[in-house]
Amino acid sequence: MRNTIYIIVILLFTAGYAHSKTSKNGSITSLGEDPVKETNNQKSSALQFKSKVDSIDYVNNQIIISDGEKGFNKAFIILSDSAIFLTTNKTLDHRIFGFAEPSKKSKRLLLLSIFTSDVETNPFNCELGAYYDTSGMQNMKIKYISRSKDFIKALVIETNTGKHTTIFFERKCVEFMK
Repeated sequence: MRNTIYIIVILLFTAGYAHSKTSKNGSITSLGEDPVKETNNQKSSALQFKSKVDSIDYVNNQIIISDGEKGFNKAFIILSDSAIFLTTNKTLDHRIFGFAEPSKKSKRLLLLSIFTSDVETNPFNCELGAYYDTSGMQNMKIKYISRSKDFIKALVIETNTGKHTTIFFERKCVEFMK
């Protein structure tokens, strides 16, 4: 079922992208022949993307949202050594950003995602990189520090230099293990 939804979203996105036009302000209007102008109380029915990265972000977020909480692969925190890891699961999608501050609006430092469009070429320019799972993070490990209501605080440690970066993950994206 999830694969069917994924295919439909990609087909719709591809069809809309093929017929997109660039508006006067440089934004790309997808899923329509012409930009829909807002008048009075009407809202634009066309999706507007300022860049390819915005469209990737939108499409992949929609897939994760459609999966719901049960269909979402989470990162695990092993309480005995505070290690955080994520393995790819072919039946579950995942897309987990690590932020500079405990806010989804702060700078994105790291991305763990099942989607090639998220990982290939690191389109979000995450300083610590974009990976399919933690096994791809060569010479880096993630250690849990603390949690709050909505976020967990962790350190990304470069094992060859000892350099560390504080990072925050949404609490809903991790699960604690004993």
